[in-house]
Amino acid sequence: CIFGIPDCVTGDSVSQPGEIVSEEQNTIHIQCQYTTSISQFVLDWYRHDAYRAPQFLIRKYWDDDERKADSLDPRFSMELNTRDKSTTLNIANARLSDAATYVCAI
Repeated sequence: CIFGIPDCVTGDSVSQPGEIVSEEQNTIHIQCQYTTSISQFVLDWYRHDAYRAPQFLIRKYWDDDERKADSLDPRFSMELNTRDKSTTLNIANARLSDAATYVCAI
């Protein structure tokens, strides 16, 4: 739970890998494992550039409904696997300008 999300439940948590290195033009897959005690939840991905506020990218609901930032590049997509309790942010055709910290939140 981050950024003061009002539906945050104690015990909800996420874990992500460390640094991911890729070459331009590759597809990047950033995975996040989550735990939650509620059945109706949302998972968000944010981009965080140094010295700037985190920028909302994309959200998936427990029922696979999706909401994207209006300015989201179509190269970005999100998968939700409720059985494995994981979400993946995919960045197709990676560019140097995609270099940033990507954070998932429940």
